Parts: sequence; C-alpha cells; structure tokens
Amino acid sequence: MAWNVEQQVDPTMPPVLEVPVRQNFNEFIKDTKARDLYLQALIKLKDENHVKPKSFFQLAGIHGLPYTVWDDTEKPKDSPLREPGTWGGYCTHGTVLFPTWHRPYVALYEKALRAKAVEVALEFDNIKLQDEYLAIAARLRLPYYDWAAKDTKLPELLYHPDFAKITVQSPPYGEPKPIPNPLFGFTYPAGVRDDDWRVTMRDPFTHELYKDRRYVLWNKTVRHPQAVKDSELNRDEPGQPFNLAKIINSRSKELRDKLYSIFSFIEDWTSMSNHRTGQPESLESLHDQVHVLLGGGGNMSHPAVAAFDPVFWLHHANVDRLLALWQALNEGKWVVPGESESGTITIKPRTTLTTDSDLTPFRVATGKDFWTSKQTENWAQAFGYSYPEFKNGIATPMDIFVAVNELYNPNYKTENPPPAPYANFSPTGNRLDEYYLDWSANVTLKLHEFPESGFVHIFLTKVVPPSRDWILAPERVGDVGVFRNNSDYCENCNQREEAGVTISVKVLLTRALLERKLDINDPTAIVEYLKEHLAWRLALADGRELPLSQVPSLQVRVRSAKVVRPEIPDDKPEHRIPVQFPKREVPVDYDGLDNH
Repeated sequence: MAWNVEQQVDPTMPPVLEVPVRQNFNEFIKDTKARDLYLQALIKLKDENHVKPKSFFQLAGIHGLPYTVWDDTEKPKDSPLREPGTWGGYCTHGTVLFPTWHRPYVALYEKALRAKAVEVALEFDNIKLQDEYLAIAARLRLPYYDWAAKDTKLPELLYHPDFAKITVQSPPYGEPKPIPNPLFGFTYPAGVRDDDWRVTMRDPFTHELYKDRRYVLWNKTVRHPQAVKDSELNRDEPGQPFNLAKIINSRSKELRDKLYSIFSFIEDWTSMSNHRTGQPESLESLHDQVHVLLGGGGNMSHPAVAAFDPVFWLHHANVDRLLALWQALNEGKWVVPGESESGTITIKPRTTLTTDSDLTPFRVATGKDFWTSKQTENWAQAFGYSYPEFKNGIATPMDIFVAVNELYNPNYKTENPPPAPYANFSPTGNRLDEYYLDWSANVTLKLHEFPESGFVHIFLTKVVPPSRDWILAPERVGDVGVFRNNSDYCENCNQREEAGVTISVKVLLTRALLERKLDINDPTAIVEYLKEHLAWRLALADGRELPLSQVPSLQVRVRSAKVVRPEIPDDKPEHRIPVQFPKREVPVDYDGLDNH
C-alpha cells in the first residue's frame, strides 16, 4: 500500500511504498542525484519572494526576527505584550513544549523544500530524467547533521571553501552545471536590512541595552565572524570556516557522552525536554550548546536569527531524531503539564501547557486547527518521514538501545587505564566490571545574567590558560552552552529575565578523569584532585571573556553517581542516586574565592 498521498507535496509524484527516511547528511550526499536535487531545491526556496509565507525568509522568521505575523496567525486579545505595537514572537524555549514545537516547524520547512524539489524535477525536458527526479523528489527528506556519533566530523560540504561551488546535474538538459553552495548561508533580501531589524543586546559590563549592528550590517548569515565590534564590522564578513570545523569537531566526544547519559538515565519528559527543570541534563541544553558552538557569535548563536542559517535545519532535524529515539526508549512517556511562564504571542502567560496545547503557528492543513503535541507523537504517521534506526517509524526499545550503543556509548578509552565502562580494572586495580562512579560538575545559573549567548567553560588544571585559548584548550573538559534571546521584542525572554529563570546543566568529568589516569572509583582521591584542579570561566559566544562577577548566581557542584552495568550488554545501565559533595569537601560553589 502506498504511503498516504496527503503526505506528498504533489499528486503527480510517484507513490512511496515505505515511509521515506531522513538520512545522516554524510550518507545522504553519497547519492549524488538526491544531493543535486536537494541543493537546487534549496536555492529555489531561498530565492522565493520573501513576502510569501512558504519562502525561506518567512519560514526562518517564525523562529525569531523579524517578529511579524506568520500566515495570518493572529495574536490573542490578552497577549502578554508589555507595550502596544510590539511583537512577542512564537518561541517556546525553556518549556515542556520545546521538543514538540520544533517538530511541525521542521516538517513545515521540509514540505516547502520538497515542493521546490518537484519544481526542479519538472524543469527537465527529458522525460526519463524528469521521471527519475520526480521519483527522487517523492522520497526526498531533510537530512540531519549528527554532531555526536562516533567518528563524526562537520561535513566539508557545509563549510569548506573548496565546496563554495558545486557541480550538479541541472535542468533542462541534464548537463553538469556549477552552482553556488546554498548550504554556506543565506543572503538577506533587499529591504529587510534596516534599523527596525537590529537585534537588541545588553552590554556585558554596563548592562545597558543597545542595538547591535552586526546582523543588520552583514548582508548574509555568518558563522564564527572575525569581527564583532561596530568599528570592525564588514558587510562582506567571511566568517572563519576552519575555526568552526575545528571547534565543533573537538566537542564530538563530549556531546556523545552527554547524549548517552540522557538516553541511559533520563526517563521522564520534564527532565528530558527543557533546561529549566532543575535536572542538569536535557535535550534542550545539549541543543543549546551545539547552537553556540556552530554560531561562534554569528547567526546560529542567537535565537532571533539562527534559523536563517541553513545548518539550523540540519541541526534541528537531528534534535527531532534524538527525540524520536528517546520516545522509543521510553514507551508511553510524552508531554506532561508544565508552566507557560510569561507565555508567547499566542500562549497566555502563567497558564499550564499540556499535550493538547496548540503548537502555533503550525496548522494541520490550510485553514484547519493547529498541531498539538498529542498529534505529533506518531511522527511517521503525522508527517511522513522516518529515521535509519526505525522501520516505517517503528522499533522496539531494545532495537533502539542497540543502535544507541553503537553510535553513542562512550567506551571511555585511554592508553592506561584500559577502556571503560566495559573495562575490567581501574588504574589502581579496582574492578570496574560491576559498576563505576560517574563524575560530573553540575552548573546552575540565572540565564539572563549572561548578556548574550556564551559558555561556561569547565577546566581540570592548576593554571587556567589565557582566555584566547579557552575554546580549544586541552585543559578544558566541558562546556555549558548558554543560548539566550536578549531582544526587547521577545516578551517571553524579557519576563524570564525579570523572574530570574535558572537553568541547570551537567558537565561530565568521567572521561577526563580517566584520561588523567585517575581511579574514578576512589572518591577520596577524586575529591582531593578536584580541590586543586577544578576551575571554570565564562565567555561570550564570540570568545570574549565575561567576568565571573557578572554572573553572581553561578554555582558549580560536583556529583558522583554509581553506575551499575547491565547484565545484558545492549541494555541500559542503572544509575543510582547521585552523591553531591558539599562545599566543605569540594570547594566548587562559586563565591569568588574557590575558583582558582
């Protein structure tokens, strides 16, 4: 039986017998014809008149700027706006709807992209080529960038100057043609780079608000800009692609360890879904860190303009995939009631969000009701895509954990001691085959004490290196990514600032301790080591140092938890109740004195 034609974008397209798969980007581009169609469709989408709702510009603008009504989704009469005429936006970051709101958002973008793929296919004069590309368009789905899988590096097609132009098979005659690589960024349409589109920022030292010129002056999206000061800004800012690749590739093991911990130990929706729960592990906090790493002070590190970078969609396709994997591992666990905080332009403030709350502005069909989290739970049926770990969107928990182990199990490896968690002995001879102690630094802070997006860098060293070296320093063992919107047009963000909303994030230390040849099962030795070596520093996304005194709420606490190995190798390990070491044992509460 063919897949529901309603999930296709054109009734002339060939039937699809199985749910099409969103592929890992590295696998996806091996099919050169699918790659060529995808790239040409993306160019068409980006070239669409920016006033049309399904244009790249309008779709990206749903996430933040330019804060306009999308597709006639009107604001309620009791909108939580501070001043008449301002726009609060649709953002749901920091709530139980964070993962589910982005699901129909990515699906909407994917559908628009597939419609452009059909247009490209129909432009071929040769009927055989037209039919071939229509068949490819029928199964075309958005690829994902898996930043945590073993042996993964940032694909060169996303950044390397050698791929600034790509030769594709193009219509109408199927001849090879060089095209600009649409994955490198997005050039803003004429008429939108004006003063009203500037991003409001807060000075990290005076705390005064000012209009940041960088996202206005740059005529396109930028990753890791060379200059951030007004006096140095350049309309043709090229960014630093090799820095981008070096930095994100250096975080692969760290991201993998965090992700495996979420899959293994987080079994309730509230903890998994967002960074505000007091539980220092969540899919959102991991998502935040990747945003800031990819942006480096450019678009991806600012929520208001992140979606204009094409890599945003590859990142969020992966976040949706990770949600799907978590769903399969935790059958029956779905959205639970949670606070709406100050609300959004379409969500009332101080109300309860549930699985039946509208995921505005995304409608099931034109003129119909909005999607809800309940309707998005069965993502394959709702939106017509699957992932490699599933068959038509279906898999058993054991099937998924086998895949998770293959992709993300840390298997901590050092020259000495032998690998863990499946090693038999620690450096001092203690057996590790039954359990090991998992060590972490749990970081809490008030989100809006950071003037803009940035990092808490965690170090294991007696001497912290100069700030210019922090991002790639070998002494750095982990990051907290602070991904924050500081626009005075984001009502949700402003009221969270007034409320002093706190985020909680875990930085895993186990791998770093093993690499330093320490016995992780000896708490006394680890505590003494951390007293002398644990340190932390603050930086903005572009690398500028932020004084610790600017974030007085910052606390860093060390925890260890006993991890009992599963009897079946591909089953989940068991995480026992963690031990939090008080200040008198491990001086890691921030008070300006304990952090060397």
